[in-house]
Amino acid sequence: MNLEKSIPTLSLKPKKEASILRRHRWVFSGALKKLHQNPEVGQWVWLENSERQIMGSGFYGGGSIALRLVSFEKALPELSLFIKLFENALVYRQHIASIETKACTAMRRFHGEGDGIPGLVLDSYQNHFVLQGHHEGIDRYLDVISEAIKQVYKPDTLYYQPVWQGEQAQNRFLWGNTESCRVQEYGIQMEVNWCSGQKTGTFIDQREHRTLAAKLAQGKQVLNAYAYSGGFSLACLQGGAEHVTSLDISSGAMQLLENNLKLNGIEEQKHTGITTDVPSWLKQQDQGFDLVILDPPAFAKKRNSRHQAIQAYRRLNALGFKRVNRCGFLMTFSCSGVVDSGMFRQAVFAGALDAGVRVRVVYNLGQPSDHPVDLYHPEASYLKGLLLYVER
Repeated sequence: MNLEKSIPTLSLKPKKEASILRRHRWVFSGALKKLHQNPEVGQWVWLENSERQIMGSGFYGGGSIALRLVSFEKALPELSLFIKLFENALVYRQHIASIETKACTAMRRFHGEGDGIPGLVLDSYQNHFVLQGHHEGIDRYLDVISEAIKQVYKPDTLYYQPVWQGEQAQNRFLWGNTESCRVQEYGIQMEVNWCSGQKTGTFIDQREHRTLAAKLAQGKQVLNAYAYSGGFSLACLQGGAEHVTSLDISSGAMQLLENNLKLNGIEEQKHTGITTDVPSWLKQQDQGFDLVILDPPAFAKKRNSRHQAIQAYRRLNALGFKRVNRCGFLMTFSCSGVVDSGMFRQAVFAGALDAGVRVRVVYNLGQPSDHPVDLYHPEASYLKGLLLYVER
């Protein structure tokens, strides 16, 4: 079968080329002419302007994001295309390894739009790789994508996590069968399980922020809220914290944390783990901490829940501010992609007003260098945070 003849072509309405000329990778349904024959969701398509000039190639989405562009040329979904994109990502990380990641054995190898394939995430733990597909197109072309990964990275294990919803969306090994391993992060050891863990196994994107927290923690009382497997807790204890209190609603997460504490030989009396709902616990306490870390899960994944998420960030940060001792620090984050940095900062600002504290911004925080953001596609900048100095 001739692959080229099987590829449908979508047409833009007149004067709708601007975002593609600015190299944005999403094409919204309102920019397209009425489709006379709908492509299948996930199918590779070409995009042409109103003068029938090809402007790009990518995955058909079927929803409000009608097309996710992989190329701004007439390209085929062939092995050579995906190999080139993975090789580009590999070379980039070889260059930035001297800045970050050199002393770490967990890394994001490919970051969706930031590396050129919208919706494709690839993480590695030692030489075990986890592939996430955030739309049906990744699943549809999984054979050629996984072969490209195999040729470029030569992983021992490739585990597939389809994040989209559907009958075929099942986690599975594409090769290998290893479920977990031990990774190093700036001298800290952690057990990671990509079959049962959150995200692809752990939160790689907070690596540099954990290092920053460790620098602040010496001799301090630290509160780590939404601790999961304890990355921030371990870093702060390694950095010389006097004591760390870790909160998470999941008893399984607390067990992972305890295992990691033992793995790193940390004295039990220096840590208290509490399985609890974080906002409820914060409301009931009057204990103060020198460093409070708030790293909640995404409060909003869709635009229609954005307002509620902003209010939730406001309330959470107000509670966090009240637990910070005078001349202490609050490190606070949002990983909600639909809440941009300005919205998040405004929510934290409102929380500070509610708490009645005086606050200085020490650092604006974001995702690390192995989670790159394409300059032309700012939506890939999902992680935002603030390090704040609280005077009271």
